[in-house]
Amino acid sequence: MKSLGCDPRKGIVGTKADTDERKRVYGPNFFPPPHIKSLYELVMENFDDKINLVLLAAAGVSLAIGLLKEGFPEGMIEGSSICIALIIIIVVNSGNNYISERRLADLVKLADKQQVAVYRNNEKTISIDSEDLVVGDLYYFEKGEKIPADSLIISG
Repeated sequence: MKSLGCDPRKGIVGTKADTDERKRVYGPNFFPPPHIKSLYELVMENFDDKINLVLLAAAGVSLAIGLLKEGFPEGMIEGSSICIALIIIIVVNSGNNYISERRLADLVKLADKQQVAVYRNNEKTISIDSEDLVVGDLYYFEKGEKIPADSLIISG
């Protein structure tokens, strides 16, 4: 505790400069958020579905046969219809998946929120967000609470 500048009854000094320096040296206390797929990744995921690949191939074949048999522009009607249907499927699927990814990320961020009682240059606790914990913080927790960081138990 002495090497971390932590008093066993009052905790760390806890000034902004002190906590900023501890975050700079030891890093922040949070897990990186989950990866949210880009819109490009979500669009390309649609081509993992064999039905979409079949539709894409059918559109290409239909366009080729239509142009050979009927010429331009009449030969493009059936192939273009399939392309439009495929575009609608991809836009709807990608949009729904993007919204779901964003909601999941927000839920994960909300689930990680936790208030923690810490001693910062005082014998009474103050309540801070667990992400604001720094190395050397002396915090108080009761049974049933999640332990918000790697810790050593001083007394219990």
